[in-house]
Amino acid sequence: MKNVLFVILFSFAKNTFSQVFWTETFNNGCASGCLANGMNTGNGAWSVVSLAGDASAAMGDMPNDWYVSCAENGHTNTVCGSGCVALSAINTLASLHIGSTSIGDLGAAYDAGGLCGIWWCTNTHKRVQSPLISTVGKTGITISFNYIELGQTTSDDMYAVQYSTNGGTTWTTLSNPAKTTCCGGACNGSLQGKWSTFTSATLPVAAENIANFRLAFVWKNNDDGVGADPSFAMDNLTLSSTAVLPIELVDFTYVVESGITNLIWKTASEKNSSHYEIQKSEDGVGFMTIGKVDAAFNSSHMSYYSFKDNSMNDEIVYYRLKIVDTDGTYQFSKRVVIEPGSDLSNNYYINDSKKLVIKRNYFQANDIEYVSIIDTEGKTVANYSLTDVIREDHAEIPVQGLTGGIYLCHLKGNSAHKSFKFYLPY
Repeated sequence: MKNVLFVILFSFAKNTFSQVFWTETFNNGCASGCLANGMNTGNGAWSVVSLAGDASAAMGDMPNDWYVSCAENGHTNTVCGSGCVALSAINTLASLHIGSTSIGDLGAAYDAGGLCGIWWCTNTHKRVQSPLISTVGKTGITISFNYIELGQTTSDDMYAVQYSTNGGTTWTTLSNPAKTTCCGGACNGSLQGKWSTFTSATLPVAAENIANFRLAFVWKNNDDGVGADPSFAMDNLTLSSTAVLPIELVDFTYVVESGITNLIWKTASEKNSSHYEIQKSEDGVGFMTIGKVDAAFNSSHMSYYSFKDNSMNDEIVYYRLKIVDTDGTYQFSKRVVIEPGSDLSNNYYINDSKKLVIKRNYFQANDIEYVSIIDTEGKTVANYSLTDVIREDHAEIPVQGLTGGIYLCHLKGNSAHKSFKFYLPY
């Protein structure tokens, strides 16, 4: 029983992580109307190519086009679409999106047409292409981005995420992202889209270790006058690779006490580590940074870290570490998941004498005879008979000689077992 409990409560994250090596935020400072063709936010210029030469891709005289602006604000997973949301007086979050040429850039709102032969044709078949991306030294590459999309089934559709391993001479279709949902009900063309996250499968080996990799996104619509907004918008495009972390993370765990989540981690060694960003999520997908802890830089011995999240968590929450090196590269730890009911601190506390006090109501109705204290390596560091530590309305377990960290208190008897985690400050 002890080993099972240890595995559940003390699972460690080690060595191999997903490392983001290329990011495009699309934040060009444009409020509206800026075409994606030629847009450069520091990675190189994006380009837009008409695919009218394709027999299946007729091009109208006023086709919908790719824009980069905050007319459609970039958002994270589950957030409802919007226009520009100012983070500061000069900072907004732009997105790459399909807008209308005939009615202008109103965000991810396109012209479904239907006037071809009367006024203009909006037939669109355009590919927006990234600048060259180096994947030299990268393996296990995946693509991720936040997006919204509707249109009209496969007739008006962001139908292809593509990649090229020869600078754009030829393209391979990777995926057609699923349509996203809308906020406030079933999508009807007037509701805001709800942002989602796309993450690809691992790319083939041919995409690895080359200097002329490109990504592309293809939108088409058929000018039949039938469609529904939003068209397509994307933000926070990242490429990640598997990497061996220069930090040997021994464990990353938690304990909840009196509504406060204590996140604890330790490393056996570190090389060129800058800091840790503590990130939190309600759905395990979209994470927000809630704190920062400086790292040891270079270390060949055990280093201990902790962070307290004082916010009350009434629903399931997820935490992870963003581990940042001095050169700006970063990796993510595995997630820890905290469910409601994890806080058992109303049953125990550490008193002024550095003893673990367990209230009698936690164990009195059970057949408890022994108390064990177990460290994060699964080693029993203390054993007591309950009769030796019992007091009038509680039990007192000496823990003052233990080093700081998280421990498992395991109460056991002939027919009953109970356990909880507790935290000793370093």
